[in-house]
Amino acid sequence: MEILKRDFLDKYNGIYIEHRQPKKGAVYSNEFITLIYAPYSQSSFKINGNTVSVSEGDIILLDKCIPHSFVDRHSHMSFYICFFTPDILFGCYERLMSRYSSLSEELASKWYVIVHDDTGHTIQKYFIRMIDDINYQYDGFEDSFKCNIILALTDIMRIHSSGAVNNGVLCSNSYVFSAISYIKKNIYGKIKLSDISEELNITREHLCRIFKEQTGMTVIDYINMLRVNRIKHILENTDKPLYLLFQDFSLDENYLNALFKKRTGYSIKKYRQKFNYKSISAEHGKE
Repeated sequence: MEILKRDFLDKYNGIYIEHRQPKKGAVYSNEFITLIYAPYSQSSFKINGNTVSVSEGDIILLDKCIPHSFVDRHSHMSFYICFFTPDILFGCYERLMSRYSSLSEELASKWYVIVHDDTGHTIQKYFIRMIDDINYQYDGFEDSFKCNIILALTDIMRIHSSGAVNNGVLCSNSYVFSAISYIKKNIYGKIKLSDISEELNITREHLCRIFKEQTGMTVIDYINMLRVNRIKHILENTDKPLYLLFQDFSLDENYLNALFKKRTGYSIKKYRQKFNYKSISAEHGKE
C-alpha cells in the first residue's frame, strides 16, 4: 500500500495537487482529505473494498486513511488529485461540514461522497487553477490555492445538497444510452459503427435509426462533436503540449485538425492562442 503521510503535506504547507496517471494495482491511503476529479476518464475505483463506477466529470471526496485503488487502467485514464489538511482552510471545512449535514453524514457512513460537475465544468476549473498554483508558484499562490479549495468544496456540497446526480445523457432508449457510454469510453481511438452495433448486439441500421430519433444527430456527428468538445476543453483549460494532445488520440493529426477547423473555424493551434484561459485573462488585464 502506498501511504502519503502528514510530513508529505508539511513540505507544501498543508496543500498539494497533481495530475496523475495511477499505477496499475496500486493501493493508496492518505492521512488527509483527498479530492479526486475524473476529467477525461471513465473508470472504477475500489474504496475500502467497495467497487465504485466513476465517469468523466465525477468528483470523489474521500475521508482520511481510506484505502483506495484504480480498478481500470488504460493509456488515457488520468485524474486530478488534491490533498489538503482541513486546518489550513481557516475553519471553512468544518463550517461547511456543519452546514451541509447530509454530505457530512454520508461521508461518515461511507467514507466517500461522489458528485458530478455542472455543465460549465466549474469545479474542474478550480482544479486547473490549483494545478497552475502548484506548478508555477506565482506570488500568493498558497492563498490562491486555499481559496480555490474552499470554492470547490462549497460547490461540491451545494451540488450534493441539491440532489443533482450524474444521470448521463437524457435518453429513454437503453441501446442509445449504452452506445453513448461506449463512444465516451473509446473517444480517443477509431470508432466504427460496426464496433458499436456488435457491442450492443443490434444491427447498424437499427443503431443509426434509434440514435437519430433519440439525439437528433447521427452517430458519426455525435462522435465528431464529442471529439471536438473534448479538444476544445483541453485547449481552453490546460497547458498540455499539442504534440501530447495528438498522441492521446489514435487518429491522424491532419484529420483532427481538419475536423476541428470545420466545426470551430479555427485550427487547433489558433484556438488555444485565442481561447486558453490564460490568454483571456491577459487580454482582460490590458483593459
